[in-house]
Amino acid sequence: MQQFLRETDNEVPGGVALMLEHTIEKPYGWVFFYNSKRFLESGDPFESLVGNSPVLVEAADGRMTHLGTAWSVEDSLRKLEIERGLASSE
Repeated sequence: MQQFLRETDNEVPGGVALMLEHTIEKPYGWVFFYNSKRFLESGDPFESLVGNSPVLVEAADGRMTHLGTAWSVEDSLRKLEIERGLASSE
C-alpha cells in the first residue's frame, strides 16, 4: 500500500493521503480510501480525485485489489468474497 501511495502521490499535484476514518476492516483484510491532500485540507470538490477506487489489502499476503467505482464497496466486496472464497463475518 505504501508503494502505491508513493506512486500515486507523484501523479497528483499536492499528493494523496489515506482517509483512515473510512477504513473498513474485514476478517481477511482492510479496505482503504484515499483522496488528494488538497481536497482533504480544503474540502473543495474541484480538488477531489475522480475515479479513485477503494483498495482492498489482504492480510494474508498484502495482495492489493482496486475495487472499482462501478458498484458499491459492499457489492464489490461480496463479489470478491465469493470469487476468492474469502471469509466474511457479516
